[in-house]
Amino acid sequence: MDRQQSVLRGRWIFAAWKHVRRYDANAQSRMGATAHGGRAGDLLGRLRMLQRYDVAGLIALATDAGISVMELNQMTLPALEAAGGLRVEHDDSGAVTAVLPLAVDQDDVMLITSSVWDAMMPPPDERAAIEVLAAGSELPRAAGELVERCLGAGFSEYQARRGIELAVAVGLVRQRLVADIGEDLFYNEYLWGDSIERTAEALGRLPADMKEGLVSLLDELHQVEGRPVTLIESARPDLVRFAAENGIIEQTDIVTVDGRSASFSFTPRMRGFGVAKDDLPDELDQIRLVIASFSFAKHHAHAPR
Repeated sequence: MDRQQSVLRGRWIFAAWKHVRRYDANAQSRMGATAHGGRAGDLLGRLRMLQRYDVAGLIALATDAGISVMELNQMTLPALEAAGGLRVEHDDSGAVTAVLPLAVDQDDVMLITSSVWDAMMPPPDERAAIEVLAAGSELPRAAGELVERCLGAGFSEYQARRGIELAVAVGLVRQRLVADIGEDLFYNEYLWGDSIERTAEALGRLPADMKEGLVSLLDELHQVEGRPVTLIESARPDLVRFAAENGIIEQTDIVTVDGRSASFSFTPRMRGFGVAKDDLPDELDQIRLVIASFSFAKHHAHAPR
């Protein structure tokens, strides 16, 4: 797994932890490595300044991140130091006196979160559950598609199905029955919850190649949110239209007083990494409008004469 893939996995681990921490102790224990890795990443993110933190300040930040003093000393600090996230200073008796964070930016934090998660040796079903979350975030997926995704990541079919069960049990993905095919689709509620009613019905009937075409479309659009429809390169116009009509992408239209108009496309991924709909930002519509307005000015506005 290269750096970019590890960073991406770290983001999904962190998103999963933010969700699981709302559940009871049983759910957190079933996602134990994710809970430990997420808390460690949270602590590292709180050490924003690349400066020495004494033990009193460190314990205060750790407490805010939900880390006990015992967990801090026995698990979190050794794991973060081994992953290259910080340097730990000790006195002559071996007690921790201070730490010096080494993570420069958010990608570093997510990379180290992923490394800590690996060091916690998550069982196969927990590993597969993170893969299921990532797959169900790309597009709502049928169980067979999730199994294929997990097989490609090195899991057995049994481990894949256990991962699906775990992801559903702790709410990392939701499921919706598509009556036309008599099958459930599994999806990330944070990204797809608002449009799942129409999206699930449309996706349930699509062949696999068209679904992968939609994933490519979403990948392209997410690189530049607010891309003009006329500049989309990864999909045919009819597929773009299908995606917009069925809630797979969102389009914002700009119409000027002189009658000119243009459409700009956005993906659910613009919301960021999350699991629960409660995390949705209220300002998202206004943000899309601002981005679309700037994009219109860049691609369609005429220079004054």
